[in-house]
Amino acid sequence: PAGVTVFLWQDGGLIMLVDTGFGADEPNRASALPLLLETVGLHPGYIDMVLLTHMHGDHIGCLLKDGKAAFPKAHVLVCKHELEFWTAPATLVEKPDLKANIMLVGKVWDAYGGRVKPFAFEDTVAPEIVAHPAQGHTPGHTMFVLASKGERLIFWGDLVHGAALQFSNPEIC
Repeated sequence: PAGVTVFLWQDGGLIMLVDTGFGADEPNRASALPLLLETVGLHPGYIDMVLLTHMHGDHIGCLLKDGKAAFPKAHVLVCKHELEFWTAPATLVEKPDLKANIMLVGKVWDAYGGRVKPFAFEDTVAPEIVAHPAQGHTPGHTMFVLASKGERLIFWGDLVHGAALQFSNPEIC
């Protein structure tokens, strides 16, 4: 089995997501995120920040609802290399097969405007959270490392797709 994982992190008064999963605007792929947030007593308006591992549709889709920002006050943080790739006119010319995703990134950009904040690798993007490079899947693919009280937690997206297979046989992917 494989799935799309979205992480929720609360640090004091700051409420963050890492990725958002597929969006409500995508037929047959609607995200469970809004319902899951509701079950823990959170409204989309409570989310302060969304950290993106990368900008594929299954990680950014739920940033939109009916073509508008699904998280009305959230800042969206994404690696500058990732943002540059998906917004460069040359990308569509060189990779026309990515048109649907490029259009989705454009809709996210339009919906969030000045609240899309690029970062560089090794930047501290939130309290105790540092962005680390994981390029290969996409040009700005990022993992986030939370270091607190001597412990570390790594948030990643699409580094492992089939844990049951890949952990016992890493050469598979």
